[in-house]
Amino acid sequence: MVLFDVGRLDCKAQRRLQWIAAAFVLLLAYAALSKLMNYGVARRAMLVQVFSREMALTLVWLVPVVELLVVLLLLFVRTRLLGLWLATLLMLSFSVYLIIAHLGGFGKVPCGCGGILGKMGYSVHLVFNLCFVALGVWGIVIAIKGNLIDKSVHLGGRRSEK
Repeated sequence: MVLFDVGRLDCKAQRRLQWIAAAFVLLLAYAALSKLMNYGVARRAMLVQVFSREMALTLVWLVPVVELLVVLLLLFVRTRLLGLWLATLLMLSFSVYLIIAHLGGFGKVPCGCGGILGKMGYSVHLVFNLCFVALGVWGIVIAIKGNLIDKSVHLGGRRSEK
């Protein structure tokens, strides 16, 4: 199954996609490893979120694992487009959560971010997240315009030629 064929892009588009993927890899790997290496801090931060205790205790592991899985998808050319979609959706969901929290939708304004991101104010953090959403959308557009989605994606058998 071919999800992504970088050979169909010109060199400039390939470099752009590589830079976009690299930016997401750095961000998500940093975020995931920061949470895992500082598990106690991440756990306490997750427990002050609006989720139930059970959900928070699940998310404290699930979020960094998902972030690392997305990093893996971004590292390989064949899965990069899927990685871009998932990275963009992650950033969009984090942004929506920030917006709802900032507007008082949860009754409190919790922040579970650590490291550099935890030192940002909500407005700066939201702008940062939305820049990554825009970056992800740009990467997806480059990929689609470059006709990177193999229309012969299948679950077995031979790939049809165009």
